[in-house]
Amino acid sequence: MVESIDYKDECEKLLDMIHALYDIEQRAVNYSVEERFAIRQRESIPILNAIRKHIDLYDQSQILPKSDFAGVVGYIHGNWAALMSYASTGFVPIDNNGTERLMKHIAPNCAA
Repeated sequence: MVESIDYKDECEKLLDMIHALYDIEQRAVNYSVEERFAIRQRESIPILNAIRKHIDLYDQSQILPKSDFAGVVGYIHGNWAALMSYASTGFVPIDNNGTERLMKHIAPNCAA
């Protein structure tokens, strides 16, 4: 019998931390740039550090290479500087969803 590994607990922990980051952003939506920067430094940076600590617990050789969890860990490792960059300012958004929505209206027939 082949053992199934789904990484459910690991993924749920990461998702909880990511949701916490978005909750902070939602609270800060009407803050000034300076206030948003301060809350990111105070609340977001510790969560980002916890995310990094969580994924650093796993050696890539311990994770099934074709699993979704391996993809997530690889993405976070490969994009860590970019993932941290928004928290070093008060004006950079946490994601580029707004830009992507706008681009769909500007160029609706272009493939992304």
